[in-house]
Amino acid sequence: MEKDQLKSGRAKNRYARRIPLTDRLKTVLHAYMEERGVLDTDPLFISVENKPFHARSIQDRMRHYGMQTGVSKEVAVSPHAFRRTFCRLKVEAGTNIFALQRLTGHQSLEILRRYVEIYGRDLEEAIEQGFDGI
Repeated sequence: MEKDQLKSGRAKNRYARRIPLTDRLKTVLHAYMEERGVLDTDPLFISVENKPFHARSIQDRMRHYGMQTGVSKEVAVSPHAFRRTFCRLKVEAGTNIFALQRLTGHQSLEILRRYVEIYGRDLEEAIEQGFDGI
């Protein structure tokens, strides 16, 4: 028997994805649902007008807040950038790449690899790692 899961809407590849519903996520979603209230709509995230968000409006809001806070001067602020960062941090934390591939819905490890490309600084650190004191 599988643990609790959320079923996402169709992704870019036209397939829905199942997202593990962890205890932490259950807590956050419960608080959100308490605030949002019960509505007669399937979409989980809605606007103040109780209408589903469109992908473009989320991208626009992220861009707006990135510019407003100055974050976008330092790093890219977009759903895609957040997804890449999530993948990269999970790999750096030692997450099993096959589990990450399934979680993110990447069709192949090659596509996931592109998401978590290792940059020059990371390569230099990997070379130096373990050579302290030599």
